[in-house]
Amino acid sequence: MSLIAKDLISETLTGIELGESGEKALSMMNIFQVSHLPVLEGQTLINIINENDVLLNGFDKKIQDFDIKDKKVYVNEKCHFFNIIDRLAKNDLSLIPVLSSEEEYLGSITQQDIFQYFGDIFTFEFPGSIIELEIPIKDYSLSKISHIVELENTSIIGLLLNDNNKNDEVMDIILKLNKTNIESIISSFERHGYRVKSSFTSNNFSVDILKERYEALMHYLNV
Repeated sequence: MSLIAKDLISETLTGIELGESGEKALSMMNIFQVSHLPVLEGQTLINIINENDVLLNGFDKKIQDFDIKDKKVYVNEKCHFFNIIDRLAKNDLSLIPVLSSEEEYLGSITQQDIFQYFGDIFTFEFPGSIIELEIPIKDYSLSKISHIVELENTSIIGLLLNDNNKNDEVMDIILKLNKTNIESIISSFERHGYRVKSSFTSNNFSVDILKERYEALMHYLNV
């Protein structure tokens, strides 16, 4: 499973050319379910426009006549998954263009693409559960965490960790486990001094919760 930008590009989303109208831009945003579009001149990325740009400049006005002062934002084709999330979040974008090393436009990655990929990383379709822990950074030990889980005849099949918690003395860890009955594992973590922030099983892990976890990941990156 690739974590590189060029392999995460949307297969359906297209950019808008300079000569097109604001009305067409809004129509495309609606079709692709995004609030931004890359503005192109051939294979060259000119800028990114959003819904407000269209409303401020006018539906009938051509994109090339828009007054857009924002700095062009994009990622290189070799950019890593987590850096893509960071760039999307810090610029409050629904998509981000991807450029080659020669600065040729290759396509865009949407927030929905990242959302879906985040789900794939944690194999949410695979039966199991998720436990979110908060522990002191000084006490972090992957081997200890794994040992606690394995003592309950359970395996860790996905893990995300971050040390950018608001409290810089603790870190957050999200574990995907291959077991749905996790009461004993939660109790074991608590006995060992770990704070269990939340837990979900495949029976109650809804799309809304997945979105919440994605938003939490954005927050973890100091957005």
